[in-house]
Amino acid sequence: MFQRFRLLEEKLLKFFMISIVLFMGCGHALLKQPNVKTSETEDSLNKKIQEAPDNPFPYLERADIRTRVGNGGGAILDYTKVIDLVSSNEKKFSGINLAGVFSSRGQEYHIIADLYKDDKKFAQAKIYYELALKDLQKVLIFCRYDKCKTEYQLALQDIKDITKKLAAISK
Repeated sequence: MFQRFRLLEEKLLKFFMISIVLFMGCGHALLKQPNVKTSETEDSLNKKIQEAPDNPFPYLERADIRTRVGNGGGAILDYTKVIDLVSSNEKKFSGINLAGVFSSRGQEYHIIADLYKDDKKFAQAKIYYELALKDLQKVLIFCRYDKCKTEYQLALQDIKDITKKLAAISK
């Protein structure tokens, strides 16, 4: 039980480090309004998404909220939408750090994989570990070491960690 708590604590620390890098300079609503209730903020973002479905910023903010409340599946959907929108119009959305988005989505996959592994559902864990690895490898491609050092280092560390876990459940 203590190990599981410590693992969760380490993952949350990594997530918050990535979130700081990802949302730095993006005018993140939760940082501006810390007293706003999460559900109210998510409702506000849902409205913004309905009004402008091709704007990746509300999806990015909603993904952060969903991550904070433990809705990993919803966060993954939002991160995927951001990746699709930015990839289809990179010039328009050049301010979004795709390495950070892939890193955040990879973290969500990693967390879900760990939960499956803890429940001894190794086939599902393997699928999510592999998805996490794909996203983290994209971080290394998008991110030169000198350009976004923190994301690069975290991705390398997570790739090593996931590779070990995959080896352990594949025995």
